[in-house]
Amino acid sequence: MPSFRANLYTTFALTTLLIRILGTLIYYLPRFTRPHEAWTYRQVIGVRLYYLGLNYLTAIEYRAPKTLIPGREGDRFIIISPPDTTTSDQLALHYSRSSILTSVPSIRPVPIGAVWHPALPSSKPARVILHFHGGAYVVGGVRLNINGWSPSILSDVMESHVMLLQYRLSVEENASFPAALQDGITAYVYVLEKLGLEPQNIILSGDSAGGNLVLSMIRYLVEEKEKGTEALPLPAAALLWSPWLDLTENGTRKVDRHPRRWVDYLPGDLLEWGIRRVTPMGWKRGHRFLSPLGNGFRTLEMPIFLQAGTEEVFFEDQVAFVEEMRALGNDIEFCEVKDAPHDIFGAGNVLGFEKEAEEAMERARTYVNKRVGWFG
Repeated sequence: MPSFRANLYTTFALTTLLIRILGTLIYYLPRFTRPHEAWTYRQVIGVRLYYLGLNYLTAIEYRAPKTLIPGREGDRFIIISPPDTTTSDQLALHYSRSSILTSVPSIRPVPIGAVWHPALPSSKPARVILHFHGGAYVVGGVRLNINGWSPSILSDVMESHVMLLQYRLSVEENASFPAALQDGITAYVYVLEKLGLEPQNIILSGDSAGGNLVLSMIRYLVEEKEKGTEALPLPAAALLWSPWLDLTENGTRKVDRHPRRWVDYLPGDLLEWGIRRVTPMGWKRGHRFLSPLGNGFRTLEMPIFLQAGTEEVFFEDQVAFVEEMRALGNDIEFCEVKDAPHDIFGAGNVLGFEKEAEEAMERARTYVNKRVGWFG
């Protein structure tokens, strides 16, 4: 049930919504009022209205409803059973001993949903991209009404089926880390074992917090392999779109002080909410599985494509992370999109950066084909 504070803020937001929208539309008509001189009117309005929406969700700490009912997605929506109800002996081993997956004993695997793009495969797909949406681990989802554009474009560009995973958000009960990591590994094993794909035909992809989750999955796979335990194989490659990399105490303070905080749309309060919810009780912020920046690791020759917008408040973090990973000998391609705000992959159609997002996906295709020969 929404709190009194949330109800009060909602009343205020709805009462003043029309005025704020009209004010925004009028204020940015002259070019000199726009936060970035290269942006079109459409882009400025898209970014500012997106900020208003995120600010509202953060202020009331909105809990997005998640169900395992197919809804309008129909047969494109599937349910993936948790490991303890599958026949995966390999994954059962991972949960039977002490590991990062069992680092919070009260958090266990649960059934999760996923949506296929462009459609449910009628037979074994040749290639699969497993994609994780953004939202600071507290907002976002996989339903077509909120997240249908970018997975469909990615599917077309990469000539591959895309599975968009409905992982647990940390606003849910008992769903801090490692809940999302458990869900990611469950989905990865589903593609490997249930669908029967070879790892060289699987790519992990994620935007913003989803990119953070992909790095967490890769780190898990690498660390298990380096320990000499029976390990799951690494995928062919990883695609990171505006990844969230700094979840330390200083992470949100940097955003609040950033000179581009009035250009980009990410509220520092959203990031603070996300860090607070995803970090397990009693854990210090900045754990290596949650905060990749400053915690670089070797990916054992698995290539990574990382896209970043130069107007992001995360841009400097992304540059530093690429340099850190390259210094360790990793193959990482940096795709810098000039004048772009945060996460044009996940929200390009809302922000007015569709063209730039599609061009970045084309660059990802070229890189993946060059490194792993996905397209023959």
